[in-house]
Amino acid sequence: MKKVFAYIDGFNSYHCLKSAIESQNSKLTNKNKWINYRKLISLFFDKNTDIEKIMFFSAIPYHAYKDDANKRKDKINKHNAFYEILDKYCHIEVVNGRFGKKIVTDICPHCNQKIKLKKHEEKETDVSLSINILYDALTIKDIDTIVIISSDTDYIPVIKMILEKTNKKIKMLFPINSRINKEFSKITNKNYSAKEIKENHIKLSQIPDKVTVDGTTYQTPYI
Repeated sequence: MKKVFAYIDGFNSYHCLKSAIESQNSKLTNKNKWINYRKLISLFFDKNTDIEKIMFFSAIPYHAYKDDANKRKDKINKHNAFYEILDKYCHIEVVNGRFGKKIVTDICPHCNQKIKLKKHEEKETDVSLSINILYDALTIKDIDTIVIISSDTDYIPVIKMILEKTNKKIKMLFPINSRINKEFSKITNKNYSAKEIKENHIKLSQIPDKVTVDGTTYQTPYI
């Protein structure tokens, strides 16, 4: 039986899905944000595949809605609930990173002058994801395929190294509505493949509106 390890860039995946939901041509709704990634990944493999390990990398935006405590609490609670669902229902390991502050220069829309803004950006996710992929690829001999759900080109050096140093296959699953950089198409190794996640894949991978695990009931906040 083929053994598969999968790694999910939660931040990249979520924002691509969010943009798809907001698209005029999409039939997806906010309820579709609760995805069973184990089910989703299985749609791209045959039944003789053991998806043994899945890791989900993201970060909780504690800085969100700084001026509205209720909205901030609601957003944090949604993230925590989703993390628990992934862990207990989907059996996916969640790796939580952090957001860091960044000063950027922008143009004021009112006075057209340069201004400095304080923004937050996710930290550690791409490095943590890359380290875990590389470690597993180099130390676990019986992995057949490594799956990466992301469209971030930061992972290309890691992909190339694994393809050069091992005989393991790598399958990229590009999130729905992602902008796929042409650099991915330049990877020509026979053990590399890539697919796009489509709307039907999302619909087939939904977590039920209400799930009970070990006596605790979780309900999607998007009903």
